Amino acid sequence: LIELEDTTGTFPALVMKDKGLADVVDEILLDECVAVEGTLADDAGILFADSLHFPDVPRTHRPGGADRHVQAALISDVHVGSDEFLADAWHSFTDWLH
Repeated sequence: LIELEDTTGTFPALVMKDKGLADVVDEILLDECVAVEGTLADDAGILFADSLHFPDVPRTHRPGGADRHVQAALISDVHVGSDEFLADAWHSFTDWLH
């Protein structure tokens, strides 16, 4: 069972093991974009999935790697200049980077 979500809410979709999709479902990431084809139950309370499609990046795509070891620190929502800016945490983070 997977839970589909959009801006209007959530909806359950049941993926049957006999459809050959069980392995694919195990690899779905949280918030991954996925299109589902299937049959809506008579009471419209659940979707029985027949196939899954991943429109953003083909599942066969294998990103290349660097020719040397690299590291990255990804951050967001820092709020610099805002009342919510956490200066102590920021300084601690930048000290760690150096």
